[in-house]
Amino acid sequence: MTRTIRQDAKTAACNTLRDALTAATRERGNRQHTVNTPAGPEMAWAVHERQVMWEAVNRIRADHSLPPVDAVVVEQIDSSAAGHADWFGKVVLRCAAVAVGEDWRR
Repeated sequence: MTRTIRQDAKTAACNTLRDALTAATRERGNRQHTVNTPAGPEMAWAVHERQVMWEAVNRIRADHSLPPVDAVVVEQIDSSAAGHADWFGKVVLRCAAVAVGEDWRR
C-alpha cells in the first residue's frame, strides 16, 4: 500500500502529540490541586493536559494552513476517552485526526 501525504502528516502529528501529552502527564504530581472552570472544579493536571493538547493541535494545523479549532474540540475528545484503559492512545489519535483536518469521530 502506498502511503499518502495525509497518512504521513497524521503519523507525524501522532508522534508530536504523544510527546506533548507524555510531557504534560509527567507534571501531574505538581498539579494535584483543583481549579475552577466553567464546568465546575477540576483537577489542575486535567485542565493543563487539555490546554497542552489544544495548543499542540493548533500548532500542527497552522503548519498545514488549517484554521485553529476551539478548545472545546479537545475537551470533547478527552471526555469521549475518559474512563477507557487506553485513554492516552485515544486522545492522541483523535487529536491527530483533528490536527490534520479529519473528523475525529469517524
